[in-house]
Amino acid sequence: MTSTGEHNRKGSEVKNGDSARASGPNGPSLDELRQRFQTDSDGLSSDRAKQLVQKYGPNELEESKQGPVLKFLSHFLGPIPWMIEIAIVLSAIVHHWADLIVIGVLLFANATVGFWEGFQAGNTIDALKKKLAPRRVSGGTECGRSWRRASWFLVT
Repeated sequence: MTSTGEHNRKGSEVKNGDSARASGPNGPSLDELRQRFQTDSDGLSSDRAKQLVQKYGPNELEESKQGPVLKFLSHFLGPIPWMIEIAIVLSAIVHHWADLIVIGVLLFANATVGFWEGFQAGNTIDALKKKLAPRRVSGGTECGRSWRRASWFLVT
């Protein structure tokens, strides 16, 4: 390991003086990023981090929740379900009731299985988010960990 202990995006060790070239093929160099965000290899100061949060907002994604009924109904939308739905309509037009029932049951079963798998995957993701969520400290203030000045800090 080098004396600075720096690594590029791919995890490869960066030799002293090579940090300017430690970037992806289209991204800015580490030195350019450090200059842009006014930091060094030790990380952001707390004051600078607060300024960046005020300027750019928090580093989080907005979540859009969809109700279970809409999620279930969404499994009937798309090219393949539409083809099956057309087959149901055509079966009704030519009075092939057995085909209509079999195709309808298969379409409904497919939507049910897809909904259930999505529901279980959503529960798994929610559990992972809770595990990775910021911790609560005394006073009910939410805190997370951040690398600042060569050590980990709890930040609000």
